[in-house]
Amino acid sequence: MVSDTDTRIIYASSYGDFTEDNLKKLEADVYDHIEREEEEGAVLLSNDGTLPLETGKKVSLFGFAAYNPLYHTSAAGSRTYKNGDLTVDFYEALSNEGFEINDTLYNAYSSMEPRTGEGGFPPWGDGIKNYMGTGNCEAPKSIYTEEVLDSLDDYNDAAIVVLAREAGEGRDMPVSEVDETTGETISSLALHQNEKDMLEIVKEHFDKIIVVINTTYFMELDWLDDYNVDACLWIGSPGNTGLTGVAKILDGEVNPSGRLSDTFAASSLSSPAIVNACGNAPTWSNVDTMYDDGIVTDESTQYVTVEQENIYIGYKYYETRYADCITGSGNAASDVGCFRSAGAWNYADEMCFTFGWGMSYTDFEQQITGVEYDAETDQYMVNVEVRNIGEKPGKCAVLVYAQTPYGEYERLNEVEKSAIQFVGYEKSSLLDPDGTETVQVPVDRYLLASYDQNGAEGYILSAGDYYFAVGESSHDALNNILAVQGYVGMFNQDGTEDVTLNESCVYKFTDGIPDNEKPDTDSYAYSKATGERVTNRFGEQDINYWSEDTGVNVTYLSRSDWAATFPTEAVSVPVVGEEMKTKLQGEVYQKAEDAPSASEMNQGEADNGITFAMMRDVDYDDTETWNAFLDQMTIEEMASLFPNVQGTSEINSIVLPETHSSDGCNGSDASFPELLGFGTDEEKNPNSYTEFGGNYTSVIAASWNKELQEERGFLQGEEVLFQGCNEAWTGGLDLRRTPFSGRNEEYYSEDSNVNYYVGTIVLSAEQERGVIAGPKHFCGNDFETQRGGISYFYREQAFREGSLRGFEGAMRNDLGGVLGAMEIYGRQGLTYSPACAALNYEVVRGEWGFKGHLITDAAVTDYASHFVDQLMGYTDMICFDFDKVSGPVIVDYLNQTDDGIVLLRLRDMTKNTIYAFSHSAAMNGLSEDSRIVSITPWWSITLKVLIAVFAIMTIAFIGLYVRGEVKRSSDAGKEEKK
Repeated sequence: MVSDTDTRIIYASSYGDFTEDNLKKLEADVYDHIEREEEEGAVLLSNDGTLPLETGKKVSLFGFAAYNPLYHTSAAGSRTYKNGDLTVDFYEALSNEGFEINDTLYNAYSSMEPRTGEGGFPPWGDGIKNYMGTGNCEAPKSIYTEEVLDSLDDYNDAAIVVLAREAGEGRDMPVSEVDETTGETISSLALHQNEKDMLEIVKEHFDKIIVVINTTYFMELDWLDDYNVDACLWIGSPGNTGLTGVAKILDGEVNPSGRLSDTFAASSLSSPAIVNACGNAPTWSNVDTMYDDGIVTDESTQYVTVEQENIYIGYKYYETRYADCITGSGNAASDVGCFRSAGAWNYADEMCFTFGWGMSYTDFEQQITGVEYDAETDQYMVNVEVRNIGEKPGKCAVLVYAQTPYGEYERLNEVEKSAIQFVGYEKSSLLDPDGTETVQVPVDRYLLASYDQNGAEGYILSAGDYYFAVGESSHDALNNILAVQGYVGMFNQDGTEDVTLNESCVYKFTDGIPDNEKPDTDSYAYSKATGERVTNRFGEQDINYWSEDTGVNVTYLSRSDWAATFPTEAVSVPVVGEEMKTKLQGEVYQKAEDAPSASEMNQGEADNGITFAMMRDVDYDDTETWNAFLDQMTIEEMASLFPNVQGTSEINSIVLPETHSSDGCNGSDASFPELLGFGTDEEKNPNSYTEFGGNYTSVIAASWNKELQEERGFLQGEEVLFQGCNEAWTGGLDLRRTPFSGRNEEYYSEDSNVNYYVGTIVLSAEQERGVIAGPKHFCGNDFETQRGGISYFYREQAFREGSLRGFEGAMRNDLGGVLGAMEIYGRQGLTYSPACAALNYEVVRGEWGFKGHLITDAAVTDYASHFVDQLMGYTDMICFDFDKVSGPVIVDYLNQTDDGIVLLRLRDMTKNTIYAFSHSAAMNGLSEDSRIVSITPWWSITLKVLIAVFAIMTIAFIGLYVRGEVKRSSDAGKEEKK
């Protein structure tokens, strides 16, 4: 414990002391927030006027998810339990809003097994198939007995059909699975036969049909018209109280204002990434001989994925190909990549609902009234006038899109461009009918730059005309730009050609581009955070870097020729040559010949009297003070910070108390302190105060409400403080690369700029509470199946503008400035990501000025146990090293090699962690006079005595047993002789 006469609380909770009453106040605010997230984040996909329903209506709830909602997926984070006192299900939410529910139908689902999303991880291995890919978990047709069908006549004002899909940590949605009813192999995101049977019943008995999509695994919805669906509402995963918000949308108490941060394609298989992702990731082509040669020592290292899709993920693929069809370029209308189109590729056939789409119970007009550039902030301010032209009050999410030039230079240097890209957002206030508001949307000019890996080897601003646009969706905004450019033949996402084009929604400009005759290679050549040159660092991560060894040259998708470059099968190449083999095996680091002597550095011999508490206000770049502090610590003490098991152990010499961390993108998975007297006592407290089950990140992104997003970060920080933690691994910033990706629930969007903005807001607000906010999974964890040890290959442009971009917003020192990040299980090319210095040092420290620490994902397995390489790859902690083996490995290495370079890196690692802790609640209760006093409680002494007594008794009993056995053997021998 810490002993002190003058303690200080640097990061105090806004709710006061950690008492039960204050915890209840926090709880109330959290659950109110969860409800409001759903109110503003749910997206009305379609509506013919059926919604909103009048309260008092008698409705029938169809679908197993209507009875057992998917509150959250199976992953780290807060739990939500259907039968808990604090969890609101569909029945309760709708009843509270005045609806009458068909009990006969509702109770018919009660015999089915609950889904895993209620809490806890699913079983691993083959058993997981019974819990995920929940198209197979829909009720069979037999559940709709005559009694159930008869009940529909009394509750037929509307049918509310709830559909869900569930994947989670360690498991993607199956790209294809066998429908157990028909034996047909289909996408797991397509309708299964049980669902089709249910919808036929609904279609036969109801005039008003509402479908609710309860998942972030973006289902195929091209069947809505086939079953006469009148309205469709996407709700993601609602957490404990989110369904109250859903009910308020259904009855019109709340006007929906969410917009999609992803794409619903007609075919889930039309994503160009899918052939190399999820369960489609192949093994190395010579994997059998690699096992024989000892290159592959466990299953995790045998998989490889080449991100052939390039930058074309989600809407950036569908909208760009559509634009090229309109302009007649790039062989966009070929039949390659057709999944719903007949003959030539057709956008309307391939699309259901595009990025940015979302309806309301009213209508809005938007127009750009002006754009200003602020050189000091390097931002454009786009002024958008919003007018409510409908009959009901409502909020309007204003999304600004941009088109940047794609010309001869870009084609020559293979600089890919999306025809439309999201660049900024704000949300209006609640506008009454005929009300107007000028919404100012800031746009970081940096987001208009493209990474040119072949020509400039850095970021460029292309020469030519730029466009800002607003609209009902990314597709609508693109149509407006095409109209301004003089093109014709555009159509809506549903294929209708009566497109309402509005040139006032577009702003054309060249302002801010120094020389519009050639690309600007200067504006972002150097980091705004550090002044470091931003240039190519990931050449080895392009599979073609190794083509001389593998004999394979891979084609990446390019809009210069869609037909010739669209990926149609997974890329599998051999591991050939010593360099490839060595990198894949993972033990790469070797002591340099000129390495200084570690023993001559006299580590730990200084007595400078500097404690942890004294480092609170020491600047990261104050080398003299940091060296004086680090000189006091022994190698063993510094190495003790390397292993992390939901926190670190105390270090007496510098008065560093033990630290604690939590996990989860929808809230913390830690329990509240038992000092409150009921932390784990389910009898006293069946569901409260163990953790808060919030919405997952997909919902808050779709709200486009910055105040709500900041509030989320604030409340998550408060929750972690009440749990006695100073660090949280939270906020998923990877891309939703495909609709099947297992962690889609935890990541904000398919678009990197959404992650860049939202992650910065949420995580920096959390960190301000004294909680080190560590986003995950850094960087490029695009799917879950075979995630451990898999080799990711990509073009540097796609990586920098994609996966890396989201983390840049939160981690760059001059932006979000968070002080932590959790790494991935996979590899950057052949190099295990926690050992990748190009990523973890050259970009993170050099370009972004990151001052915190990096932790591995939870793994101490064969491929993840090269601890010296991970340390030298600028990783600072090993997550869930339960046996704390990583620290001693570093100590042993130094004792054996006297490698001063590794010792210097160990000091650097220690500095990163201490600096992060010094800017967190780990400082609470400390002062310069604090000391750590070891106190052994009475029960611990008693327990040790009892253990000793039982040990002595056990030994005595063993001795008696052995003596007896010997005597019996001797007696038996005597009998035989007789």
